Amino acid sequence: MAETMTRIINKPAWVDLATSDATAARDFYSKLFGWKVEVNEDPQYGGYALARIGGQDAAGIGPLQSPDQPTVWNVYIGTDDLEGLSTKVTRAGGVVIAPAFDVGDQGRMAVFQDPSGAFISAWQGTRMGGFQTEGPNAFGWAELNARGVEKAIPFYQTVFGWTPKAVGTADQPYTEFKVEGGASFAGATEMNPMVPAEVPSYWLVYFSVADVDASYRTALDAGAREMLSPIDFPGGRLAIVAGTGSSTFGVGPAGGTGTAGGWGYLLGDEGSAYAVGREALRAVGHAADGHGRATALTATVCAHLGLAQPRDLITAVYQSDTNFATSSSIVPTTVTDGTTTTLDLSPNPSTFGQSVTMTATVAAADNGAGTPTGSVAFK
Repeated sequence: MAETMTRIINKPAWVDLATSDATAARDFYSKLFGWKVEVNEDPQYGGYALARIGGQDAAGIGPLQSPDQPTVWNVYIGTDDLEGLSTKVTRAGGVVIAPAFDVGDQGRMAVFQDPSGAFISAWQGTRMGGFQTEGPNAFGWAELNARGVEKAIPFYQTVFGWTPKAVGTADQPYTEFKVEGGASFAGATEMNPMVPAEVPSYWLVYFSVADVDASYRTALDAGAREMLSPIDFPGGRLAIVAGTGSSTFGVGPAGGTGTAGGWGYLLGDEGSAYAVGREALRAVGHAADGHGRATALTATVCAHLGLAQPRDLITAVYQSDTNFATSSSIVPTTVTDGTTTTLDLSPNPSTFGQSVTMTATVAAADNGAGTPTGSVAFK
């Protein structure tokens, strides 16, 4: 136990899902990750279940403890001094939402809120030390999407001793976190202003998988809703879905660490341009893996819309309503001669003040090798 706790001090120690439908969530994640999920029959744990891989603890799934609690994946940071940590939180401008309390004989926990409004928990284990496994189908990365990330970064430096590393671009800043001498395990980015105002700052959990595309298909077959279909980024591929009885989560490459090596490239300029352009090319029957062609198409569309960054466009597409409905995804509405398609980018007119369509034209005989052109019409 002592060795386990030392390994997770000031690092992600655990993740668990609080859900309104724990039964459906247990079934969903068992199908997706091959987890063996066992509910603790002791009533003091309120139906909390441990998910295991090969007999090793990977995550928790439990029912909501109050009607006001949202369905969400929670991130816990390991500590050996909850009281001292709570004092640091307050001094750094955070809020202690739930002071340290016992969780049976397993350990103690507390819940904090950082200055950007995101919730983060801490875990001080006794019998239960935290993660016992890593690699495929286990926790891989945590990402803070913050309103005011500049307030959050020094908070995590002060409270947990995290070292920030700027790895993004001038247009799309991104910060990775690590503990000195170790690999990056989390990231932080400013939430796009086009995200609905009622969406607060939040931590997004990613799980490592051996095959992102296969896991994405398995998730959809098991009842998940698409948030972001598989997309290339410098470290491989990632996808985001909302699971049955679950909150939004991501899947990414096993073994990835950070933007340069594996994680933390969600909806950046280049990635979002590729995502939009890829869907346009796919709709007209062309290969979806031509990164330069897809990016060029979206750049043309953004120029017509007067948008500064491609990520503004993809954010509008995938987050044009508060429920992240799948109807907000890009879908072809008309196809002419196999070369031209009109894509409805905004089922919710409030996104731009009016509905927007994009027309993508690609030469029919070039098998996707040509350069696409784009135009925009308003309806």
